[in-house]
Amino acid sequence: MSADTRRKTLILLAAIFVCFYALGVMLYDRSIPDLGIRCAFTPIVNRFDRSHLFPADQEPLRPYDKIVKLGDKKIQNWPEIQRELLNLREPSVIPDHSMKGLDTKFNLITYQGETLVRVVYERGDQTNQVWVRVGEVPLTNILPTILWFISKAGLFFIGALLFWFRPNEVYARQFFIFCVVSCGAYLGGYHWTRITTQPVLILVFMVCSVMLPPVCLHFYLLFPRKKRPLEKYPDRTLLAVYALPTLFLLFFLFRFFSIRNLFAGKLTDAHQTMARLMLQEMLIGIYIYFAIAGILYILSIATLIHSFRTASTLTERNQVKWILFGSLATLIPLGRTLFMALNDQAEFGGGGATLWMFLASVFVTVAFAISITRYRLMELDQLLSSSKIYLVVSALAALVFYALVLLAVLFIG
Repeated sequence: MSADTRRKTLILLAAIFVCFYALGVMLYDRSIPDLGIRCAFTPIVNRFDRSHLFPADQEPLRPYDKIVKLGDKKIQNWPEIQRELLNLREPSVIPDHSMKGLDTKFNLITYQGETLVRVVYERGDQTNQVWVRVGEVPLTNILPTILWFISKAGLFFIGALLFWFRPNEVYARQFFIFCVVSCGAYLGGYHWTRITTQPVLILVFMVCSVMLPPVCLHFYLLFPRKKRPLEKYPDRTLLAVYALPTLFLLFFLFRFFSIRNLFAGKLTDAHQTMARLMLQEMLIGIYIYFAIAGILYILSIATLIHSFRTASTLTERNQVKWILFGSLATLIPLGRTLFMALNDQAEFGGGGATLWMFLASVFVTVAFAISITRYRLMELDQLLSSSKIYLVVSALAALVFYALVLLAVLFIG
């Protein structure tokens, strides 16, 4: 197989991967029953959707309530909640029951056509219970995923096009890698608490999210021209960029498989204690890596500032300027997300960072779009003839059309 054939095969496989990953994340999320309860790493409630209360006049779950029993399963840690949700996909439900006189011998019932599960929780020194509806994730909840996919698909298309025609350009290859990694990170990030029970989906997200900051910095070290550290000390520079992220990725993967293997068998009290320690270590590692990712992102901005100041032409300066503006704008949502992660774990674990991360993604995408359309970023106009431009425009129009159709179906039902 020639180098040209291998490159084109890689591009096609990457395109298939991105599409199937997005589809897999959304379908798997939809396949898991939803109780309206949001937790992360611990059985402590971060957020609760009151629409899942059934009947609705019960005292709802609140942030910081601790779940101690779900159905007939005692809960001691977060993975047990995730595993029990899987068991609820095909529950063995007793016949329709009256709520009057209900006692603790029932844990899973049908009532007025709804499947209900008993949730026992602790609030302070009191133990309470609540009945919640076993439902599905609303279709509108995947709207951010669809919007992310549309925005990232455009960048991925540009990256694939550039790599297709300029395989020998190192910045073209790196930009293509950046597009693939950002797709995996953003698409999996919105659903990460729901896909933890699917190894392939969560592993793709882990790899992409951890490697996104160094891959981004690597691209900015190459574009619009190779920076002096990378040119003079290529091995040392790349080692400095990728070493820590790779170590943290290996740590996360090791802890993930350790926890997964632990829960594959019967859990003793010692195993429960070990699982809690592993989850705590993993959470601390994530917080530490937040700081490392922040440093890498600041270095990326510093690299863009250097590129702007040393630009050789006005067009090149404008290209870098808009990407720099987009990167600076993302500091606001990223800073808000980091503040939330450190100071309001309940809101962060409940999905409060979704909007902010979406805004960060939009800022970067818009910045690249302006640089590409107005300032000939990467000189794409030199790669395409008029017929190819027509093909590109037609493909993008089709993508937008089908995205609008899908959104209309979601809202109209």
